[in-house]
Amino acid sequence: MSTKAASIPRDLPDRRVPPAAPPSLRLGAAVIDATIVATLALVACFGVHLIVIFLPERAAAAESVVLFTVGTLIAAAYFVYAWGYEGATLGQRMFGLRVVQLGSDEEPQRIGMRKAFLRLAGLVLGLVVFDVLVAFLRSDRRALHDLMAESVVVPQGRREVVREEKAPLRPIRKGGRYA
Repeated sequence: MSTKAASIPRDLPDRRVPPAAPPSLRLGAAVIDATIVATLALVACFGVHLIVIFLPERAAAAESVVLFTVGTLIAAAYFVYAWGYEGATLGQRMFGLRVVQLGSDEEPQRIGMRKAFLRLAGLVLGLVVFDVLVAFLRSDRRALHDLMAESVVVPQGRREVVREEKAPLRPIRKGGRYA
């Protein structure tokens, strides 16, 4: 039985990261998207509630689980479709933002449905952990969900591409402000 040591490939693909959109624009887009998703979920859940009230009492006992599931599916469908197929949510479009695949040289590429789902999973996990904190500590302003999906949110008109560097944590100056 022979054992070989795992070797690290020396010719890794050249990753490129466009300059990320400012956190203030991303936050504004997130507020609009949350409003849209909440409105869609509210309307759908009201429709489900109207159906459930006519069901037997045993079925109505599971109403809260059904409403939670409907709301979650609507939110997931909204974000995964918008990021994966359209390239941006409605809120991101209003602020002139889009989500692009890392390493897209000439014309930035959409991230696709699989990476959009991964991005959503990273966003949900990140909200529990510290997603936004990661974005503020990294010099390239990419949050945890961006790192998981190998994506970056950029302003619409951006075409230039810069080399990705290992984004170090920024040192803290006296007074608690970031450099």
